[in-house]
Amino acid sequence: MQKHRRAQIIDALEALFEPLRSDSADPYGVSEFPMQVRTVQKRYRHWTALDQQGAIPAMLLSYDEVIRGREGGENTKYASLNETEEPLPIALDVVLKEVEANSIGTPKYAAFPEPLKTFLQKPLTDQVSDALYTVERLIKGTPDLDVEGVHKTEIAEAHTSAGRIAALEGEPFEVIRFRIIVTHIYPSNTSV
Repeated sequence: MQKHRRAQIIDALEALFEPLRSDSADPYGVSEFPMQVRTVQKRYRHWTALDQQGAIPAMLLSYDEVIRGREGGENTKYASLNETEEPLPIALDVVLKEVEANSIGTPKYAAFPEPLKTFLQKPLTDQVSDALYTVERLIKGTPDLDVEGVHKTEIAEAHTSAGRIAALEGEPFEVIRFRIIVTHIYPSNTSV
């Protein structure tokens, strides 16, 4: 049984970001994408729980709220094609944390590979910059996500927590929320 189109889209986004994981079977090169993450997942788990599990930096994908307007039917530009265009909003939360050099040697980080340890020791400003660059480049590089019917994927906005998150155990955190809009087109007489 084939998955629902929306499930295919979120699976494709997870697959797009998965090679950023430090233990990925087929990782992107650090020289290609400067960001390294510990976790990529499709369901939302609070970032403090992820920190307790040693799972940060993390990328958390979920369906975003609102704007599911559809264009289609008899009175639109898609009428002659009998197609519907639907924008699907996806939320991507990137959770970052700055770890001081004297903490990186503790048991909590012992199993982390060197490129990930190096990334975690960067100042948060640099981590945020790397995350913005990496996510934007990946999204722009795969606008159809290799999913049938997807014709455009774009970042609608990105917001950071701008230092509003209190440091836990002396380690500062930053959360970037990307709103990704995936536009797909399908026959008007079909349910996707």
